[in-house]
Amino acid sequence: WSTAPDSVDFRDFTGIDVYGDDNAYFDSEGNERPLMRVGGKWTRTFRQFSVMETRTRDYGGQIASFDAVFSPRADDGRPMLMFDRETGEIDPDVAKAWERYDISLILLRNWDTLGPKLAGKLRIYCGLEDTFRLEGAAKLLQERLEKLGSDAEIILVPGRDHSNLYDAHPEHWPNGMLDRIHREMWQQYCKAR
Repeated sequence: WSTAPDSVDFRDFTGIDVYGDDNAYFDSEGNERPLMRVGGKWTRTFRQFSVMETRTRDYGGQIASFDAVFSPRADDGRPMLMFDRETGEIDPDVAKAWERYDISLILLRNWDTLGPKLAGKLRIYCGLEDTFRLEGAAKLLQERLEKLGSDAEIILVPGRDHSNLYDAHPEHWPNGMLDRIHREMWQQYCKAR
């Protein structure tokens, strides 16, 4: 039961293809990549968010946390940066190191072992207007799992974002998402007893 998960496929890391793009800030046509949206309108670019984060603290922050988890360590012991904070240029060696944490890629490479263990256990819910563009990675994971023959339930809800994903939805969760999740968890528990 994962709700609006952080990028589960690094071919769409909040709009950036970590493996294929050269720059985190700008797309191939030189346009800034939008990152945040509110009410369906883009409010901040990836560059603006990154600059805000690096100018307000020496270390830490949301983007820096991804480097802290996924990147190899530099000589000084700090995480190597997946992209240059000034220019947005992606370091392909660091991007390659991120592969070992790419959930979609891990599933693809290990499906023979993981597939049977995950049968009936994967449920992912994400709004199609996610505040931080998380729906792109969820779509890619959904496509990959379908090709692998998974029974994963991935529900991508039009018009929903981080702030309203849990609200009641007439088709998917009439009494709210938490009600549905709690009910399904209880059913799984009772079946396993």
